[in-house]
Amino acid sequence: MSKRLDYSQIAPNGVKALGGVYGYVVQSGLPAELVDLVYLRISQINNCAYCLDMHTRDLTKKGVPGSPWFRPGRKAATSSATPSAPPWPGPRR
Repeated sequence: MSKRLDYSQIAPNGVKALGGVYGYVVQSGLPAELVDLVYLRISQINNCAYCLDMHTRDLTKKGVPGSPWFRPGRKAATSSATPSAPPWPGPRR
């Protein structure tokens, strides 16, 4: 396995900016699971394997049930990180 880039070393201002956005979104009052699902979807759209792995693990730790693009124990999130990824299904009922 190849070593991942250390974004905090390469682009510290970018990491700080992303952290600020994340902090703002978290304090917005949206449910934490929804925020993590949105970040997972953004990672799919951006095709970022690092972020997909991170957000998938976060959701697994929170016990969020599976969906068409996220299944714990399977690399569904990373394999669906393509332009043909399934659309956001909307809120669960």
